[in-house]
Amino acid sequence: MGAATPWTARVAASAAKAAAAALVLAGCATSSGVEVVPVAPAPTATAPPEPTATSGPTATATPTATPAPTPTPRPAQIVPTDVLQQSIAANFAYLDQFGLAYSYAVHVDGFGYVDERGADVELLPASNQKLVTAVGALELLPADFRFRTEVRLDDAGNVYLVAGGDPTLKRSHISAMADDLLRRLSVELADGEPVQVRDVVVDPSHFPPTRIGPGWPDRYIPVDVGPMSGFMLDDNLHRGDAAYLADPDRGNAELVARLLGDAGIGVTGTPRVGPVDPVAALVATRTSPSLISLVDTILGQSDNEVADALVRQIGLVHAGEGEIPAGQAVIYQRVAELGVDLGEPAGDGSGLSRLNSLSARELVELLLMARERPWWPTIANGLADAGTDGTLAERLDTDTTIGNVRAKTGSLADVVALSGLLTTVDGAEVVFSFLINGRLDDPGTELTDPLDQIVVALASATVPQLTG
Repeated sequence: MGAATPWTARVAASAAKAAAAALVLAGCATSSGVEVVPVAPAPTATAPPEPTATSGPTATATPTATPAPTPTPRPAQIVPTDVLQQSIAANFAYLDQFGLAYSYAVHVDGFGYVDERGADVELLPASNQKLVTAVGALELLPADFRFRTEVRLDDAGNVYLVAGGDPTLKRSHISAMADDLLRRLSVELADGEPVQVRDVVVDPSHFPPTRIGPGWPDRYIPVDVGPMSGFMLDDNLHRGDAAYLADPDRGNAELVARLLGDAGIGVTGTPRVGPVDPVAALVATRTSPSLISLVDTILGQSDNEVADALVRQIGLVHAGEGEIPAGQAVIYQRVAELGVDLGEPAGDGSGLSRLNSLSARELVELLLMARERPWWPTIANGLADAGTDGTLAERLDTDTTIGNVRAKTGSLADVVALSGLLTTVDGAEVVFSFLINGRLDDPGTELTDPLDQIVVALASATVPQLTG
């Protein structure tokens, strides 16, 4: 790549043959309603750490979901075919000049695959892995599934927090359960007697005490994600010291004791980790959002902790082991039974793992299969809406993409990805996937520019233009 040559100089040297085509499509913005920013050098910046802050069992009951959104009407004016072709070619030339690896596939209903470039090349998918996780969760977990956290009280005055693997649990939820406990204790005490409990015991045994996902670089924790646990509290990111990272459950028990004190409940013993007394009385519960909401969160907001917790739950339910590899094996087996072979699972459900590997064709086939399942509207509604919400709120904000492109993003320092749905100008349904791997001197997120421009061109096309 010529390390001594500045990135901007390399762009300028190769841009002459590609810029003209990209500028042509950009020049159509006034007449066609399409606005595409041509490829241009990006200012030098320091690359961000990975990941960008910002997954044969029997299928279970089907979640109820609202219908998939109806695309907005397309502009009446059509972008010329040669303009679309030149723009796509120019943006692929931009990627080729740096030797970047990519996998790209476009499927049009009624016509099949109309454009493929390295469609079977398996690459790091980043958060596009969450599409697999979403399919697995909807296929393998009960429609009414929610993570559950309990507070229990024994006759000796010990309080037990029984964790259920809920990745959405916050301090405010613990405080609300503490208020329920306070009301229970206040009823049992004489007027003026202090409200006290003995030990605070956290039982995190719902999941095994694995702290890091398979294929995660050590630097991810605690910068991007907290250590994994059966008792996740504020994503386990409220402390970053070595003692907490080694044993977040004990640290969370100490936090629970402080929150009880804030609620007016004195704790006379020492917070600790241990099993719940099986006869302790149930005092308070907190359940997570619904399965549909959890899937919406991993697709639209790309929540890593929720994605991997769902995979662990699938492993626990169907393989008796609440570990990511067990859950991944169950998901991949079920997806294969539904007709899509994704190979051997080796990574995680969030896309943080450096062991994940998918191709554009596999992701398109996954979405095509998912469209035939009864829970499909949950996937369609959960995907980020171009230029409007989620991880696409500030991307693809053109006339032909807003309200028309719904997709799952993916981003690491050396990965950008986008897989999803759009409708052609003349009404045909398109499923596409685009993965790019490689690192420039500038942040990997700059690669979203050519990726987005190609998607804009697809969204601006008619079926004859795409099928030739």
